[in-house]
Amino acid sequence: MMRSVAPGITDVIDAILTLGRTKTAEGIPRSRIHAILWAMQPEEPLLSRVRFSITGDVCLSRDIDTAIDKLISKGTLRLAKDSTILLNDVPTLRSLHRARQTRPHFHELLNASRNFHKRLDEWKTAPSSEMPGKEMNA
Repeated sequence: MMRSVAPGITDVIDAILTLGRTKTAEGIPRSRIHAILWAMQPEEPLLSRVRFSITGDVCLSRDIDTAIDKLISKGTLRLAKDSTILLNDVPTLRSLHRARQTRPHFHELLNASRNFHKRLDEWKTAPSSEMPGKEMNA
């Protein structure tokens, strides 16, 4: 089987959301996904092609929304009643990513995913007035 050389943006978003997490029942707010990925972009080459639109404290990316919608339609992700994103069958998704990517790409995606989930966990434990991962540098 031929492995891909460079993952597309949907594969990158899929990998970042799924590889670094073992729990499937935990929802991730869509706005948090945007904010954390925006904060990761300067240090994460995988996200260099993602375009963001920032208005006040809100940061959005059509690229990310399109990728999330594709992943929902494929069944990789689910949309919960409270508009959070839920992961489906993380162990299977991890195996699929490992099979589709070269070893260096897989590890690059895995590290990005771990960084994303670390920032997500920091946000969950931070006081409500703080937003880790959303610091704007002028």
